[in-house]
Amino acid sequence: MSDFLTAAEFGCMSAIPAGLLVGLLVFGSLRLMRHMRDGLDPTPRRRDVNISGWFAVGAFALVGIPLLGIGILFSGGCGTSHVYTYPSPDGAHKLVVFNWDCGATTDFSFNVSLLSANEALSRDPGNIYSHNHQCPDQRVGQKNFDVEWRDSSHVNVNVKVEGAESRVKNTNRGGVTVSIENLQ
Repeated sequence: MSDFLTAAEFGCMSAIPAGLLVGLLVFGSLRLMRHMRDGLDPTPRRRDVNISGWFAVGAFALVGIPLLGIGILFSGGCGTSHVYTYPSPDGAHKLVVFNWDCGATTDFSFNVSLLSANEALSRDPGNIYSHNHQCPDQRVGQKNFDVEWRDSSHVNVNVKVEGAESRVKNTNRGGVTVSIENLQ
């Protein structure tokens, strides 16, 4: 839903100035045309304002609707899947292991984030650990990671590293120390 709202905001914030500009240009053109043709214009301004308003609405629609579509099309290209959540023993934090992917133009990656208990997982890469070209898997015989909370301020993450590069971004967040080790 937030992606749609971001796209709608993008479309409206671009279309409102376009609609206002077109409306003002049409109003000015009508007034100038009537003044040049008739000298003192007997036509009330209200009629020109109404005509200009319809042009402004049309310009808003012609600019806003395509930009809304473009915004929706290109928003939210990145996402998470294969999400596994491990709450801390005291319930204050949670460790989230997930796959992060931005589609065909980027590589997927195994990620680890440490979040507060009520914090939602964002659409960004993990804040603790990232490993390219590997997806977290907990299936029997395919398991490639293990998570163990030693206590409420220490958690071990064992990862079976395959191929590509790994990046440990942060090992201490919110008073919790995260140890990343290679699973054998």
